[in-house]
Amino acid sequence: MRTGAGRDRHDGPNGAYVRYGSDTIHVPAFACTPKDLTGAGDMFAGAFLYGITHDVPPGLAAKAACFLAMKVITQVGARLHHGTREFWDLALRRITWLKMTSRIMYRQAKSPN
Repeated sequence: MRTGAGRDRHDGPNGAYVRYGSDTIHVPAFACTPKDLTGAGDMFAGAFLYGITHDVPPGLAAKAACFLAMKVITQVGARLHHGTREFWDLALRRITWLKMTSRIMYRQAKSPN
């Protein structure tokens, strides 16, 4: 699927691959119980494009896009019934927090006791 600024390829329960510029990023899927797959690709593409056009780094935009696509498939229907912006903000906060936490844990593991 051509997204204009990048290219993405969905890998189902394994996530998605996104090519942006010369970078290829694999984004793992968020675990969920899908109810209806309709609209997942559109949500992913739209969220990714929203992110990169609002100065969100491509890797973070792709992860947030995966989160929103997961939200779409856990309900019936092709789009979120409510809360799209709130889910976007939640995804960015959660992903940023996880990155920060993993860096701290890595530093702690490397430091001598």
